[in-house]
Amino acid sequence: MNLQKLNLLINCCLILCQVVCFFVYALCNFVRQQHDNIFILVVSMVFFSVYLIIHSTFPLFISMLLSQKTKSSIPQIILLASSFLYMVWFVWVVYDLFTHPDGVGFAVAFVCVGMYSLPIMLPLWFISGYYDKWFKKNSRI
Repeated sequence: MNLQKLNLLINCCLILCQVVCFFVYALCNFVRQQHDNIFILVVSMVFFSVYLIIHSTFPLFISMLLSQKTKSSIPQIILLASSFLYMVWFVWVVYDLFTHPDGVGFAVAFVCVGMYSLPIMLPLWFISGYYDKWFKKNSRI
């Protein structure tokens, strides 16, 4: 299995883990809250979870797209490491939020978790792009 396929597989698994986490969060909120109209509560929690998934998984989608564009092994390894770093960051944030529940802060943190990872992710994406260009320029055809 080449690194490009491995990178794609790992990113898809990490995104799936995030989706499961959001639906567990929605289920926990569903159990905590008591409403008269359960249908409206379920629909709102599902749409809210999808909204959170879009905002927090975009770094993994960008890494996945970049890994499909790069052909060299060094940029692939850098993108794989960036995906793992993002997932460690995400797990740390989720653990912190579950151990210190703060009402609305939980949802706001999920919306911002992707943005807060950009100071680390952007340099890693640029480094992988630089190495990919360097390998393309210096490779012998």
